[in-house]
Amino acid sequence: MDTRVEASSPESDAGQAARLSDLINSSWITRAIQSAIELGVFDALNGRSASAAELAEQLACPVPPLQRLAAGRSGHARALPNAPERAFG
Repeated sequence: MDTRVEASSPESDAGQAARLSDLINSSWITRAIQSAIELGVFDALNGRSASAAELAEQLACPVPPLQRLAAGRSGHARALPNAPERAFG
């Protein structure tokens, strides 16, 4: 039985890192969609755009979770704490 371990090349390391990143992001996206469904975000939007504050009022939930969902959707999660009017739709 051959138990040697071959050194990996930088290209394969980069490829593995990219694959891992894709898997992590896929999990986050799935969880964000599930959260939006549970909160009723898609039903509340009903084909229109709305800010996180507008949705929070309509759904009777706090604004910050909706801001986090909007930030994840737009890919700007770090900007969220200072962006109270993130829009959906």
